[in-house]
Formats: sequence, structure tokens, C-alpha cells
Amino acid sequence: MEPRDEIALERLREKLAMIRFRRDGEKPERGGEVLRERARKLAEEPSPAQEGDVLEVVEFRIGSERLAFEAAWVQEVFTPRAIVKVPCTPPFVAGVVNLRGSILSVVDLSLVLDIPAAAQEAKAALLLSDGKMAFGVLAAEVESARTVFHHEIQSPLTTVAEKTTRFQRGILPGAVCLLDARLLLSSPQMRVERKENAD
Repeated sequence: MEPRDEIALERLREKLAMIRFRRDGEKPERGGEVLRERARKLAEEPSPAQEGDVLEVVEFRIGSERLAFEAAWVQEVFTPRAIVKVPCTPPFVAGVVNLRGSILSVVDLSLVLDIPAAAQEAKAALLLSDGKMAFGVLAAEVESARTVFHHEIQSPLTTVAEKTTRFQRGILPGAVCLLDARLLLSSPQMRVERKENAD
């Protein structure tokens, strides 16, 4: 039930209680006032910090590094079974998988971001998509989804190699690196074009 509907219902109950009071001389129930106050609080507009200053993120791990993407870019989390290697693709392309009838590329970000990780530890994958480009990102583990405030996001580190920071958006509380999924999806580096044979 919407807060405004709850307010309307409480007003109706109050009117009925007043009608009974006028008709029978009984006192209106005080419980209605408590419920009406509760409904009023529920209907209050959230503060700006609650309304527009938060970010939903999905946290995962590659090697010993804890990373995150904004949840808006993560379509789903799946188990990367039967990855098929594709010849003549960059090393970071782990291969392709059949995801419910669709062939999907799967990438190993440890090679893109220069993170030490064992390929065999990938037990999950996050499906990133912007509506045009989509691929899976291998992860040792998808840890959680949470909400953070924008003001809690610190600037990306400048003391590490550019290869590592290229797709960084910032640092979340708990030393979690927030990656820029939009930049990753639109990066020419991540677009693997198939070369056709010349006639």
C-alpha cells in the first residue's frame, strides 16, 4: 500500500470513529492517531542524501583485489561453464560461453588491469551490458551488493600504474576499487573485431 493510500484510509477510519462517537457517544479510538502519525512519516519526502546521492554497486573479487561495478551495468551473475577458447583473440579474452542460447564473450580483467590471479579460480562471471555491447567478466567470487553514498567514493589512486587505473572510477569504503563499466564497455580495447579473409 502506498503511503498516501494509508493516509486516506486512516482519515476514513477517523471519520467513521467520529460518526460512531456522535451516534453512540463512544470516544474515538486513540490508536487511529498513532497510525495516522505513522502514515504521515512514511509519506514524507526523503532527504536529498537519501534520494539522489546513493549508488548501488555489485562487489566481486579477482585474485586478492576487491572490485565493484555500478549495479545498473550488471545484467546478471552467472557461472561460466564450458568456456570455449577462440583462436586469434587477445589474451584477455578467455573465450565464449553459451548463455541460454546466446554466444557471449568472457573476459579476464586480471590481464586488462594487471592483477595477479589464477585463471582456474574464476567461479563466477558478471554480465555487463550497455544495450549495445555485452560481455562477461570473470571473477573468483561475487561478494555482495550494497548501497554507498557518492561522497564516500574517494578519488582513484595515482600512485599505481596507468594500466591498473585506466578503468578506475574511485575507491569505495573498505578499499574496494569501483570500476567504470561504461568506459569499459565503450573502450576500443574491449572490442574484438573478426577479421574477414580478403578475396
